[in-house]
Amino acid sequence: MFLILINFFFLIFNHRKEQDDLQEKLRQLERKLIVGGENLLDKAEKQARLLEESDQELAARVQNEEQLRQQLQQKEVL
Repeated sequence: MFLILINFFFLIFNHRKEQDDLQEKLRQLERKLIVGGENLLDKAEKQARLLEESDQELAARVQNEEQLRQQLQQKEVL
């Protein structure tokens, strides 16, 4: 009976230690994600949105340029 209790407490201790270790790892990851008061995940999402907007603007400019080129060719034909 005494050995069973010792094993039980040992298992509880190991489980608690694993929980503490995992919580510490999570805290370390959170510290890495926040640098200089700025959340890097938010920053990455913002940069992705800006990149998408830039891509859309570029596509619109290319399309506009193509339309202008076609108009110029039509005027040259006339």
